[in-house]
Amino acid sequence: MRRLHYSWVILATGFFILFFSGGSRFAFGLVLKPMSEELGWSRSTLTLGVTAFMLVSAVSLPVVGRLVDRYSLRMIMGVGAVVGALGLLLMGQVKEPWQLFVVYGLIYAVGNAGISNPAVGVMISRWFERRRGIAISAAVSGGAIGQLVIIGLMAAFLATLGWRTAFTV
Repeated sequence: MRRLHYSWVILATGFFILFFSGGSRFAFGLVLKPMSEELGWSRSTLTLGVTAFMLVSAVSLPVVGRLVDRYSLRMIMGVGAVVGALGLLLMGQVKEPWQLFVVYGLIYAVGNAGISNPAVGVMISRWFERRRGIAISAAVSGGAIGQLVIIGLMAAFLATLGWRTAFTV
């Protein structure tokens, strides 16, 4: 029996990293209304938190790229995954707008940058010399599939558990 080449394990890993990061990144839009109603915040305050996330992500991505070039890709992605998961876990605990900006706009944004498309692209390109484009495309498709699955699951959780528990799960 022929042994599976380790590059396929790397490809599956990249797919699932982007599956969870893509799905979780776009979950905020689903909880916008319930958060606004429970916390009494305007939607503009909540979307300002998303804007902070986008700005911090944009600034963090080149820094992550530099760190990947300088240090271990595994370490940068591992730290990014832990920091991003911490940010999502803490989202279920926010009570004040400043907490939203710190948790989602800073912590989650920095963590998400560490497990984003560029980092996964570097990981895949190191293992695929031939057909690199299709391998990276297959891994990146995890983000879109993650959005489909995780947003669907979160919608079901929202209906039964509320936005705080749904975010935590």
